[in-house]
Amino acid sequence: MTKGKYFLERLLNLEKQADLFSVDPKDYKAGGDWSLVVFDRWAPEALGPGRYLFVGALPPMEGFKALGTAEHPMVLDWKRGHPLLRFANFNGLQIRKSLRMEHPDWAVPLLESSEGPLVVSAERRGVKLALVAFDLFESDWPFRLSFPGFVSNAVR
Repeated sequence: MTKGKYFLERLLNLEKQADLFSVDPKDYKAGGDWSLVVFDRWAPEALGPGRYLFVGALPPMEGFKALGTAEHPMVLDWKRGHPLLRFANFNGLQIRKSLRMEHPDWAVPLLESSEGPLVVSAERRGVKLALVAFDLFESDWPFRLSFPGFVSNAVR
């Protein structure tokens, strides 16, 4: 669900096992038989069971709460062994602006910054999701080797 995100769409189109189509958020209808739904800078009012990737938006689930924005958050650490971050290196990642958030205790921060988590993984009640707390255009991540790996890991 996007209004257009070149880097993300290009990478998803490279996935041989994925049939990609884009839907404008105003046309989104919950449900459907999708392997993965990507919400880019937008979140629906509710989620049904499924797999989701949120970019620059918080999921509509209990425990996630926006606390404003963070300017130039500095990466402190990441979970190197987590399947979503396999082979990723975030040293020197530049982010201009990120969501600051509160997250439930059942969500796992994967990429931590000076201002809170930047990438979170969560699974509950049939919902499995990954959350990137910043707009990709507000960072240099799409130009780094870790980004294609993350997208590929998310699809798998």
